[in-house]
Amino acid sequence: WRIEMDRSVYSHLRSGNTSFAQYVGDRADAKAISPLFMLDRFNVPVLIMQGGADNIVPPQNAERLRDKLEAMHKPYEWLWFGNEYHGFQTEPHLVAMFNKVQAFLTRYLGPGAGATAH
Repeated sequence: WRIEMDRSVYSHLRSGNTSFAQYVGDRADAKAISPLFMLDRFNVPVLIMQGGADNIVPPQNAERLRDKLEAMHKPYEWLWFGNEYHGFQTEPHLVAMFNKVQAFLTRYLGPGAGATAH
C-alpha cells in the first residue's frame, strides 16, 4: 500500500499538484492513516469498490487491501469494474454500485439501513 501511495503522491507532486501532500503529509503520516496498516483493529465488514482503470488510486491498492482482509479472515465485499476510472462513470456501473451499497448496509446494519431519504 505504501509503495503505491508513494507512487500516487509522487505523480501528483511531479505534476505540480502539492495539495495532496499538504493533506496527507509525509510517509509516516500516510502510513498512520492507511487502512492497510489498521486492519488488525477493524472489527466491521469492509466494502471495497474499485475501477481497474483508476489513475488516481492505483487498483493494486484495492487488490492488496482485499488480499490482506482475506488472509486475516476479515469480512469484506468487493465490487470491481476493470474498465472504470476513479469514481464510477457509466450508468450501469453506478446502478450496480448503489445496489451494492444498499445491500451491504442492509446486510450489516439491518433492513432500512440502505433506504433512501425522503
